[in-house]
Amino acid sequence: MNGSLMRLPGSLGTRGVRGALARATSIGRRYGWTPATMIGRVTDFARLCSDYGVRPTFPVVGSCRMPPDGGLARLQDEGVRFASHGLRHVDYTSLPHTHQADELRRSLEALRLGGLVVTSFRAPYLRTNADLRRAVAGVGLQLDSSRGVLWSLPDGREQAPLVREVVSFYGALDARQCPPLPSGDGPIEIPVSLPDDEMCVERLKLTPRAVGDQWCRNLAEAHEAGAIYVLQLHPERFHMLRAAAEAVLNAAQGRAPGLWLTTLDEAAGWWRRRSAARLEVKQHDSCRWVAHIAGCQEGRVETFGNGAPAASTCSVQTDQHIVLEQPLRPGIALSRRTPASVEAALCDEGFLVERVSGPDGHACHLDLGPESAQWPRAGILQAVRERASAKLCRIGRWPNGSRAAFCVTGDIDALSLRDFLTRLGG
Repeated sequence: MNGSLMRLPGSLGTRGVRGALARATSIGRRYGWTPATMIGRVTDFARLCSDYGVRPTFPVVGSCRMPPDGGLARLQDEGVRFASHGLRHVDYTSLPHTHQADELRRSLEALRLGGLVVTSFRAPYLRTNADLRRAVAGVGLQLDSSRGVLWSLPDGREQAPLVREVVSFYGALDARQCPPLPSGDGPIEIPVSLPDDEMCVERLKLTPRAVGDQWCRNLAEAHEAGAIYVLQLHPERFHMLRAAAEAVLNAAQGRAPGLWLTTLDEAAGWWRRRSAARLEVKQHDSCRWVAHIAGCQEGRVETFGNGAPAASTCSVQTDQHIVLEQPLRPGIALSRRTPASVEAALCDEGFLVERVSGPDGHACHLDLGPESAQWPRAGILQAVRERASAKLCRIGRWPNGSRAAFCVTGDIDALSLRDFLTRLGG
């Protein structure tokens, strides 16, 4: 991205002046001068989701002029969740940490005065950095959904200049190389799935039907990977992409209960409980092991097979404990030299991991050099598959035997054309 474009405010740097003018013209058609139009679109979007058993989360810019009738707040009674989208729709990575923290606090105050219950955050433009993540933790928020992950695009369009430019601007990761899972020692981080509506409509110029096909294909990828798929559809485009939204909601409902239909904050709460769970493995006799999950009622034990194709290495059990008939302990033994980052990744995956001085009676032994500290999660799991000589146990990624998770979200960047025009001033 060249320097002149980077100096333009917000996402103008990825559209250029001509694209920004076209965007402004379309914005004028999507917003009304009062919040009534957007409140109606948010309500219609939320109720369509409800028809499919899904409750969306809407991050809201704190400086939006809230309607006096509490139109947004009333949706909370229907299960809709809200989050902070900052005080202003600006690139917060360009601000010093003290300003970031101050704007976050003021954002929360404004949203709560508007009657919204807020425990989560998403950065405008999916632009975040270490200082901003620290600020999110400092104001007591429990969830940060500010990262993007890119799923596959048709015809190799990942390499198209417009796509590469916006992915670089977002700092998005490749979801196929690093299946998106929540993470974080403080606020849980849950990534947003790309392409979202903005990328599909403004960059790829897809028709509504093609958008629906794209999202359904990416949902299937996420389900196969055992990941969380966070559908992002800005309410300003809901009237354009209602059919696409309905297609992916219908596909998600059809995959339940193997696909957990949940909210961002519920997914974060589960991941926090899962992190506190323990996988206990005891030897019953010379050829039998009992694996049990302690400290997490919804947790389920998965077996991770050896020698099977990657797509079928996991079989989900139906209880909190299983019995394995094999002579080897169903855990992973790590050599002393294997990097700590590998151990942390395997623990995040729920495996029983133990440090050893040499090969012993474990189903998998990993002796990895310092270069493995740079491996993506997929590479570490591939090493486990290749080296496992018997079945392994791990805590399932999702509660009650679900294989993957699905959430719906949509940033409310402005509630009226007046709000949007205010953004141009920073």
